[in-house]
Amino acid sequence: MLHKRPPRSAALGFEGSQPLVHVPETASTDENGQQIMLRSPEFMELTETEYSEYIRNRRDAFYTQLPTYAHTRSDEGQKAVYVGLVDDDGVKAAALVTFQPWRKFFLRASIPYGPTLDWDNEELVERFMHELKVYLRRDPRVIALRFNPLVREARYADIKRLEPCPEAARVKEIVGRVGGIHVQRDYFDGGDIQIRWVYVKNIEGSSFDQVTASCKQAVRTRVSSPPDEGIEVKFLGVDEFDVFRNVMDSTVERTGMPALHESTYTYYRDLLEHCGPEVVMIPAAILHCDQFAAGMQTKIAAIDSELAALEELEEQKLAIGKTLSKKQHLRQAELSSDREIFERRRREALEVQATHGDTVPLAASYFVATPHEFIYLCSGACREYQGFGGVYAIHREMLMHATERGVDRYNFFGISGDFSKNASDAGVLDFKRQFRGDVEEYIGTFDVPIRKFLARKTAAIG
Repeated sequence: MLHKRPPRSAALGFEGSQPLVHVPETASTDENGQQIMLRSPEFMELTETEYSEYIRNRRDAFYTQLPTYAHTRSDEGQKAVYVGLVDDDGVKAAALVTFQPWRKFFLRASIPYGPTLDWDNEELVERFMHELKVYLRRDPRVIALRFNPLVREARYADIKRLEPCPEAARVKEIVGRVGGIHVQRDYFDGGDIQIRWVYVKNIEGSSFDQVTASCKQAVRTRVSSPPDEGIEVKFLGVDEFDVFRNVMDSTVERTGMPALHESTYTYYRDLLEHCGPEVVMIPAAILHCDQFAAGMQTKIAAIDSELAALEELEEQKLAIGKTLSKKQHLRQAELSSDREIFERRRREALEVQATHGDTVPLAASYFVATPHEFIYLCSGACREYQGFGGVYAIHREMLMHATERGVDRYNFFGISGDFSKNASDAGVLDFKRQFRGDVEEYIGTFDVPIRKFLARKTAAIG
């Protein structure tokens, strides 16, 4: 079994114990000039309370480093522990480590999008990685560690690469010194690798109106205004999870994208159960056909009334040898065009109703919220209903929630990193770019052999 966390010493507010590793004390003085002894950071297991107090104040903490993620993985049968470097002032670096069963007899440790620490502090990073490796080696079943830190490889403006980040090379060098291997694969090469490229819109300190105003015209028009009557954005609970699943399955059928594995659906459902609707949000755009058709008919009636008034005015003017003004003629043409659109959309809603019933899901998305970020993990939409704008209705609702909560980032999450027109996700990236964000490229995934021979023999690394 892994080494259990000892109680912390009295200097840290707990009953006496021994640290996991020997660390030296350093001398300092108090306000009266008296010498006091301060310990260097100790590596130890943390209680959930201690870990939570540290992680809640970290703006760089990804949702997979939150305690609710540990609960979800534990329910799936994976062991999860919190570890950290702690000194007299508290936790200095920490990670949530989960243990994946590997080849029946072994375990592979995993830290997705972590550890969470100051990556600019080279001494802290090296100390943490070294002690983590020593800690993991205490259990003879643990043969490897896989992690992908939130360290940026380069800075971007939209999709334009500006310059490399100096901390990237430093972190890679430190990881190499503890035996780490840079995995030369990305998420799109295999689902066992975490996503390396994401697209993020910075919304820090912005109101909803400011956020929408900063988007490109197509998105600004669709997101800034409420959806048509009869289109509802509803947040799905656990008992309605199949609505999300059905939309995703339909999306796979029409796009040819890889289907989500059964274990992924189980994970998404478990995460919702553990986190609750304030953290995991599954907004679905629902079309109520009768209500939508009635709303279109109301718009058509208003147009007919205005057109009738213009026709009456035109007859009066013709009677005295005059005609409508250019502006009035343009208005007639605009109204006639709008009427055609509303009538077509009314008929479409009635056709959908005749085939699929009155209430139809148009699109559904899966979001996870942290105190500083909304993460748009995945989404699906039914192609035959795209004209109803369900996806835009969802993003309007979520951007309103994000700005009300005051989060800093609206994370559109995974992209392939291929910015060419022939990329497999070119259409997806183009949609995300309409919101005017920036690419974030991370340094990738690393494997650290804990038991080199067994790790290679069982393909736990690389």
